[in-house]
Amino acid sequence: MVYLINPPLTKATEPHSGLAKLCGSLKANGYIAKVLDFNLEAQLDLISRNMDVKEKKVSQALSRVRKNLGTLRSLEIYNHPQKYERLVKEINRVLSLTKEDVFLSLQNIEYPGLASHRSEDLKRVYENPKLDFFYDFYSRILPPLIERDKPLAMGISMVYLNQALSVFGLLGFLNQYYPGIKIIVGGSLVECWEPLPGFDKLKAHCTQVSWVSGAGEEPLLRILDYRDKNILQGSPDYSDVRELPYFAPGFILPYSLSVGCFYKKCRFCPECLNPQSYWTQSFANARIELEQLVEKNKPALIHFIDNALSLAHLRGLAEYDLCVPWYGYSRFLPQLTDLDFVKALAKNRCAMLQLGLESGSQSVLDRLGKGIKLEQAATILENLKKAGILSFVYLLFGTPFDGEKEAEETLKLVKELAPYIDFLNLSIFYLPHEFVHDFQVEHNQFSEGDLSLYTDFKHPENWGRRAVRDFLTKRFKKEPEIKSILSRRPPYFTSNHGAFFNTRLFSVSGAKLGYGK
Repeated sequence: MVYLINPPLTKATEPHSGLAKLCGSLKANGYIAKVLDFNLEAQLDLISRNMDVKEKKVSQALSRVRKNLGTLRSLEIYNHPQKYERLVKEINRVLSLTKEDVFLSLQNIEYPGLASHRSEDLKRVYENPKLDFFYDFYSRILPPLIERDKPLAMGISMVYLNQALSVFGLLGFLNQYYPGIKIIVGGSLVECWEPLPGFDKLKAHCTQVSWVSGAGEEPLLRILDYRDKNILQGSPDYSDVRELPYFAPGFILPYSLSVGCFYKKCRFCPECLNPQSYWTQSFANARIELEQLVEKNKPALIHFIDNALSLAHLRGLAEYDLCVPWYGYSRFLPQLTDLDFVKALAKNRCAMLQLGLESGSQSVLDRLGKGIKLEQAATILENLKKAGILSFVYLLFGTPFDGEKEAEETLKLVKELAPYIDFLNLSIFYLPHEFVHDFQVEHNQFSEGDLSLYTDFKHPENWGRRAVRDFLTKRFKKEPEIKSILSRRPPYFTSNHGAFFNTRLFSVSGAKLGYGK
């Protein structure tokens, strides 16, 4: 038996696609494997335990939490955005109730005096796993499972920075009580940390851990002493998690048609530094596997987790109906200016597209290498609205090319396009270490953390992060048209729930809503 663990804490709306791939690969090659979604189960456990808390200020939220969770898992609440917002915030209040001095929400956790980007703090939690907020959960849940299944190995995913302290608490717990079990840790955060000296310190400290950077199927099998030269490709296996009560109105099936980015020209994105990292499959081949996964799992929604859907894949989705609503990222491709093409996507149940506009200044877009023409972007957003596809638009402020003048251009454009934008995500630029020389700006240490992926920099126009925040708070968000868009953004779950607000599409879909258990 091999356990594959998704640790807390991140948004618990859908299963971990990478672990499903690993599970399918292990089973195809003769191993018994089980996916454990501790991210979801720990949050449910915490909510259940907090229901016994005597706290007058949140007594109503406590009394309604079971009903609220049930309502969140039904589609009806997504017809009523204001009620949805109140309900989610009440659930979050119950989850966050704790006497310990931690900041906890449905999407994040922060520890007092501990930082995920400091190797010394991670080593400290490893040596004393009781410092981990989820130690009590692990110590109650894992022993009976291990006693029953006697796993020979555990694969642990570490994708997000807010999972890191919990991962090292779990590693410390396993090292203390189950030193004979092989431990393998992988995920995108491991890949990001690989070049950093601070990560070398962690690897030297956690000697019983095998670390995997990049695709994990073959390395995991080799660590498990798999001898056969031929490794069989297995289909993603969601059998352990498809009936779990995720925070969504039905099972969301995550699926990747590609790995990496086909564009690789955005100057602020690490993908442009790795020209050999793109892998894709034909839609014809993917369609066969998707049909099988849909038949097995009866999803309410398909989430394409690609960096961006390629034109070939969008054409496939426009030609073939998967019979399940779907959403994912897309670039502002010129072909989306064709209303008939967009209508074909809508007809085949495209519920939402996520689009990285980044700026309303053409000069900024050109200097960032985005390959976007603002006139085309405006037409695309209008086409999506006409076709009934929701748009989730991403903006990025404070790049070295983006001053207050350019930010005002973005404000003006967003106001003009407000009738066609359903959701907005606003981000402030952080300079990755790899881009210091490319952007040619003065830089200095961003934080004391030796695992930080970013560095501080002096903005050419002295428009630093504090000034950007002031602009967003006092200027951008105050505009009525923009304020209206921002008010629609789902709290905590953001784009993970965005597609469900296309309720008309789900009402005519044959997708399975709700959970079987």
